[in-house]
Amino acid sequence: MSVRRLAAIAVVISLLVAGCGTGRAEYIASLQSSHPGSLDTPDPGSSAPPESSGAPVLPPDPAQMDVQLDSFFGPEAVGVYDALVNGTYQKEAIEVGVIPGSPDQDPIDAVMADGGAEVLIASLPYVLQARETKGSDLVLVAQLFQRSGTYLVSPASAAVTSLAALKGKTVGKMDMSGRSLDLVAGLSAAGLKSSAYKTLGGYDFVGDPSSIPVATTLRSAGVAALQTTRYDLYPQLLEFPADTGEPAYKASQLSVLDFDKSGDALASIGVFARASWLADPKHHNAMIRFLRATFAGYADCADSVIDCAQLVSDQGNPMPDGHLQYAVNEINALIWPNAAGIGSMPAGLYDATVKRLLDTGILTKAPDAAAVDLSYAESALKASQDVDLLWPTYAKADQPIYDLGQAPVATDSPDPNASDGPTDPPIATDPPLPTDPPPGG
Repeated sequence: MSVRRLAAIAVVISLLVAGCGTGRAEYIASLQSSHPGSLDTPDPGSSAPPESSGAPVLPPDPAQMDVQLDSFFGPEAVGVYDALVNGTYQKEAIEVGVIPGSPDQDPIDAVMADGGAEVLIASLPYVLQARETKGSDLVLVAQLFQRSGTYLVSPASAAVTSLAALKGKTVGKMDMSGRSLDLVAGLSAAGLKSSAYKTLGGYDFVGDPSSIPVATTLRSAGVAALQTTRYDLYPQLLEFPADTGEPAYKASQLSVLDFDKSGDALASIGVFARASWLADPKHHNAMIRFLRATFAGYADCADSVIDCAQLVSDQGNPMPDGHLQYAVNEINALIWPNAAGIGSMPAGLYDATVKRLLDTGILTKAPDAAAVDLSYAESALKASQDVDLLWPTYAKADQPIYDLGQAPVATDSPDPNASDGPTDPPIATDPPLPTDPPPGG
């Protein structure tokens, strides 16, 4: 277990109290100061991604890799948490640290800084834009989400059924980590320049929905529609009442424009690595082993929604358990089934994404060939053993929406074989530690 992850667990309660803003910034700074660099151990005998289907040879000493997230311990990285907690990285001779994202710092800037992480989990358009505008050398090594997961949500009483219908209106867009790029590109493709509509941002930063519920933004901020993720902000609209006293929305009260069905979907969440780090041949095998373990983590969550939602919570995500169960279930549906295997790029999706970004001016030139190298994912798939990384029979579970995102507490049924006789006295335990108050505004 890495220094960064140990530090994250140690201070997570104080972080929840701190909430957004300065508290998160101080927390990120404390993690960076506690582990200012990243060391790696050479992987002997490795000079390029292997072509065989055999398992990569493990080095005598573990490699160390840090993973930068684009959100604060978001459910998008649930496979990473699973591989951490279940020791899958350890079995692959890798020590992995996870650095949460924050609205106070662009995660690509964090990766590009001295001592930045070797790996980033983020969306493809965001990274392609940063390669052009910031000179980032991040390379896509695995495409996790096979589908977009972006919704445009509006009240059913004034449904927005196309992006072109937003002309002259206000739309809420997710600002954090470039997540608005598919919306902005879609509006431009619909013939709307930025001057043709107004935007409201910032609501996607909220980590504690009891402080500023997303429903408040849609009900009272004068917006015609909100850009949401199908796994996070959309269920929040159904779970949490507005702070104006109005109840949470019912699904029948909302109109949903699904980008995966409207033709506006762009390639979404993937795994990226710094080209400067990959340039060292000794890191090739480490990247393959990292992906193999990460893929196994996501595969483990395909039929373990409740357990994996708990993993997200355990990392420090402050959202309620029922909300996280809904999120993990929807994320699974963005990954599985996967005919070519997790980490692959769906046919035509990369070209369509680049074309949309070029046509709408988000990119001014086509990315060079070095922007994508999926050979690492291919090698990880070939080397994976006894793990289904296609899930051809996957079917999304019917996950309910819970009031305030709180799933009912499971209770054990009485054991019919239990003895009515005397039992041993309970084992003495230390008194419980005092707990901090729940996160608030």
